[in-house]
Amino acid sequence: SNYLSGSTINPIVGRPLYSLFALRWMGLDSKGNPQGLFDGKVSTQYGAMLGSGDLNDLVYVGPLTPRGFGSWRNNLAWRQWGFSWNIVYKFGYVFRRNSIFYTSVFGGASPGHPDYERRWQNAGDELKTDVPAMIYSSDRSRDDFYKNSTVLTEKGDHIRLQDIQLSYDLVRSEKTHLPVSRIKVYLYANNIGIIWKANHAGIDPDYVTGMPNPRTLAIGLKTDF
Repeated sequence: SNYLSGSTINPIVGRPLYSLFALRWMGLDSKGNPQGLFDGKVSTQYGAMLGSGDLNDLVYVGPLTPRGFGSWRNNLAWRQWGFSWNIVYKFGYVFRRNSIFYTSVFGGASPGHPDYERRWQNAGDELKTDVPAMIYSSDRSRDDFYKNSTVLTEKGDHIRLQDIQLSYDLVRSEKTHLPVSRIKVYLYANNIGIIWKANHAGIDPDYVTGMPNPRTLAIGLKTDF
């Protein structure tokens, strides 16, 4: 179970030190319970699967840190006008997304999750959803298995438009009445949004559990004397 935590190092020869491991997901049963593999068979023995001492029972999903990342800034100028934009990218890593975990909800530690609307409710739902049925009293091992299964892992690759800036320069050599040597007026926007992402869950990989940074817009004036 220590290897399932994404907050600590996971030392296994041949794998990145910060890796995401998960338990194999085998879908829901006819009652909406999550299923995994134990001793090579489809199982709902959650405690046994979570407590296994055999690292071969783990599925290596990928590194938690990007293998490739960087930025690409462009600057265009025409007469007094200037325009720039910055694109950042991160490739080759994975993350674990959130979902509805009933133990946390009933215990008051979680406000819930939109996946609640997608939960198993009737026979046959196991063919169209991977969200377990709600049970009460809750089963922590059941929740923990679902939380740490491969069904909740996603690719983190994405490309983001980080910021853009539009500016206009006034210089005294062209505008002799200017009281200063240069005036630059600019409009700057930051945290524009994601251009492309590999996951289809609608999740910003930089803000899996928290609120994303808000978009900001600033108007500025810079003078050179």
